[in-house]
Amino acid sequence: RQVGHGAMTSAPTEEEEDGRVEGEETRRAHAHALRLSGNDLFQRKSYVAAIEHYTRALGHVACDEEEDMVKILNNRSAAYAKLGDWEKSLLDAERALGVDASSVRSYYRGGMALLELGHLSRSLCTFELGLSIDPQNKQLGKMVEDLQGKVRDVFQRSRTEEVKLSREKYESTIEERLVAESLSGELERREREMRRECREKRKAKVEEQQRALFDSARRSASRSRPGLPGDKDEEKNYYEILGVSEDCLASGVRKQYLKLIARCHPDKPEGSRERFEAIKEAYDVLSNKASRAEYDAALSTGKRTKVLYDE
Repeated sequence: RQVGHGAMTSAPTEEEEDGRVEGEETRRAHAHALRLSGNDLFQRKSYVAAIEHYTRALGHVACDEEEDMVKILNNRSAAYAKLGDWEKSLLDAERALGVDASSVRSYYRGGMALLELGHLSRSLCTFELGLSIDPQNKQLGKMVEDLQGKVRDVFQRSRTEEVKLSREKYESTIEERLVAESLSGELERREREMRRECREKRKAKVEEQQRALFDSARRSASRSRPGLPGDKDEEKNYYEILGVSEDCLASGVRKQYLKLIARCHPDKPEGSRERFEAIKEAYDVLSNKASRAEYDAALSTGKRTKVLYDE
């Protein structure tokens, strides 16, 4: 052998080559034994111990031994899946596909991990890639069929939710605008209401004054005219006794009469014979068309004072 700068080493001897080959065979045999031991532990549901054996087996597999490496990675991915560690299961499946992109089993393992992690669309794509390699694979075919239905359902629910949110947003916008318009017009409505209340108060006051003047004129007129039919007291006003207006319809007079007569009947604790007779007398006059006309004509001779109200 030549030593030093630019030195060249001689080819290994036959004995050294035999030792190297024997070491490679021993390593591969050891990796194979560890993988089989891991498979046995997996079948016995000792998943943690199986993962340990698969990990040790990977340490004895050379980089160019792709088939053995893919098998061990897929087996360890399955063991992680049994333990519910889907992230590590997905990582081993992706490593296996990095070594051999045609491994259908790796696509299945990766798709299952993605599905459990909630990545529905990615899981479907992974299963579809595996199925494109092996179209006859029943497991992949079933997963693709199931997930396509789920993806459609999710899309429809998502679309429905988007439409619902858009509608709620639109309705909220409309409601906000209506509230704003309502608030902007609130002062104007309040002002109108205040003006209306003031007008009603003034009108009520004027009407009260009118009634007082009318009553005064009627009493003056009644003293200078003969008594009305059935009138025993010149001060009586049949409309006031019944509590109705002079332009009240016959149906309204009868309704008020029945209400008062039931309340004031002498047989009742709060009844009054005098009140009962006065109500009956007033009704007898006002319920008859002819007598009511005569009564109204007599009232009109009292020179009723009219007060004009200009709002």
